[in-house]
Amino acid sequence: MDSELLIQSLIVFVDLVLGLFIGFRLSKGKSKKRNIIWGLSIILAIAPLLSVLLSIIIAFIAGDGWTGIAIVVIILPLFFFVGLGRLLAGLFRENGEKN
Repeated sequence: MDSELLIQSLIVFVDLVLGLFIGFRLSKGKSKKRNIIWGLSIILAIAPLLSVLLSIIIAFIAGDGWTGIAIVVIILPLFFFVGLGRLLAGLFRENGEKN
């Protein structure tokens, strides 16, 4: 059971790093669209993968699966709204304003 958990955590971690790398590469050199790209990256990649990774780790430490579910329910909307804020800031920001 522990080896399966380690493999699942490693896969989620690799996907999270890949999502961060893609978000970084897409936003490099594009100052006008940086908030939009990072907002979408947070919503689509970082929020679900980070919440799953943290929930797996905390559920393993606590020894209870319900703890992991509770962590997902708390962290996923939190990061989703952070990403939504970045996305909306990128969409509705004036062109002359700075970050």
